[in-house]
Amino acid sequence: MGISQLGYIGIAVTDMNAWIDTATSVLGFQLCDIEEGNLTRYLRIDDMHHRFALYPGDKDDVLFAGWQVTDEVELDKLVTSLNKAGIETVEGTANECHDRRVSRLVKFTDIEGYDNELFINPIFNSASFQPNIP
Repeated sequence: MGISQLGYIGIAVTDMNAWIDTATSVLGFQLCDIEEGNLTRYLRIDDMHHRFALYPGDKDDVLFAGWQVTDEVELDKLVTSLNKAGIETVEGTANECHDRRVSRLVKFTDIEGYDNELFINPIFNSASFQPNIP
């Protein structure tokens, strides 16, 4: 089974308002869960909590991609395979899991230098997705 889908993408943005405006008014994404003191902005396109997380940054760039894994057993198998291939993995912290809205994640950098995360048990939003454009 292994990886079931691309779950989320974290993006550093230099102009948060411009990104949110484009995402909501042009692409129809739904802005959700603005937490006091948290500068991250979450964008929904379906019933998952979010698919895109925008973080304030010095340049516009992809920070990481999150890959959903079917279950904990498969996650552990993937981690073992990565480690055997010489790719270091790091267990995500409780804060990172909360930020991504998942129960567990494991981080690694692929051979091209991109940061990736394997995760299980994403949180789904109880309210239906409401696109911002018809």
